[in-house]
Amino acid sequence: MDRWVNSVRNRKGVALPLALFALVMLSGLLLAFLSMAGMEPTIAANLTDVTRARYAADAGLEWAFDQLATNTNWNQTLRGPDNTAGTADDGRLASGATLPGLTAAFGTYSVTVRNDNQAGDTALTGCGPSGSCPAETGNNVTDNNQVVIVTSTGTVRGVSRTIQAVIRPGWDLPSGLFVNNPRVDEPDFSGTTFLVSGNDTNLNGTAGSCGPKYGIGLSHASEVEEVIDGLRPSPERRGRVQGLGGNPSASPPVASVSQINPIPPDLTRESLQALGANLFSRADQTLTSGTYTGNLTKDGTPTGPPQITVIHVASGGRLTLAGSGVGRGILVVRGKLVLDGSFRFEGLILSWGNGEEPEVTIKGNAKVLGGMVMFNDDVSKGSDFHASANGQLLRSCQGLAYARGFLPGGNARATLRSWREL
Repeated sequence: MDRWVNSVRNRKGVALPLALFALVMLSGLLLAFLSMAGMEPTIAANLTDVTRARYAADAGLEWAFDQLATNTNWNQTLRGPDNTAGTADDGRLASGATLPGLTAAFGTYSVTVRNDNQAGDTALTGCGPSGSCPAETGNNVTDNNQVVIVTSTGTVRGVSRTIQAVIRPGWDLPSGLFVNNPRVDEPDFSGTTFLVSGNDTNLNGTAGSCGPKYGIGLSHASEVEEVIDGLRPSPERRGRVQGLGGNPSASPPVASVSQINPIPPDLTRESLQALGANLFSRADQTLTSGTYTGNLTKDGTPTGPPQITVIHVASGGRLTLAGSGVGRGILVVRGKLVLDGSFRFEGLILSWGNGEEPEVTIKGNAKVLGGMVMFNDDVSKGSDFHASANGQLLRSCQGLAYARGFLPGGNARATLRSWREL
């Protein structure tokens, strides 16, 4: 009995330490929970800033995409705003730019463009011997394969995210006239006032900003001499084919005629056949023979919207576009075509052999602002191009823009080859 009483007496005062211990433990847990709860807004804010920075970088990439899509002279872009090689701002498209209609508090983006000539770039671009584009052979400011690498960094409240993408241009022509045929019959150039030019020309006749291409581009080196032979009878004629590599003011003048190697994927014979078949089936208007003096637009007016026009002429016949008509969009020609009078076409002419040699003649005061491609299903047959009098074939980015809207597969603008977040 005494032992039990003593035991009970020894336990007096234990409640207070236990209560204090429990209070300390609960206080610690409370502080831990409060600390964690206090971190949640910070974590949420950081996550928000990271997401906003990534979206700002994405906005910068979209902005750069638009710049490159509307200016195909990428060598100038690689050189930077002052167009001077070797300067600190080479390839800088934007630095700390704000989003449209917003202040810097909502985020900024900085964008640079560089050539794909660094070690390991082929793995990123997919270019090379087995790729869909040739490996880059240029330097930092000379783009030879029409592929560039864009890096966009978005920043919000000190948080940054970076996106890198490979961009290739949309459907384009390497020359004012491109002939993809192993045979080009010696072209007929008459007089000294015709003009075939790969220099970009706006629709109003002023110089464009897309940069020079070849006046005449050929798929086979053996045909370069064949075309030049057609210009030899009169030295002045050589100066009437102008563009990249040509020097019309030299003595004697140098014609802008060259082999296109490698052939762009969109301009192989197989690609052109598929394109021709696609356009043929979607024609807005079809002409078959005789002389046409109206307008080739969707509403029939000189300023109307562009359209797909098919000219399908029976073997041995030809169709003439004459008068003062205007055409816009894409002209798919199966057979022989003559542009005469003051007819003006703005867009792409696709001359496709119809069981016989494709043949296009531009004479009188007729003018093409855009470009022309000639090819044949039968590679044993040549392609015939004739220019005389004041006939003009001028490469025009603005004219080709009318055509790009009808091209299948989203080829109207530049394309993203790959994309990654750094």
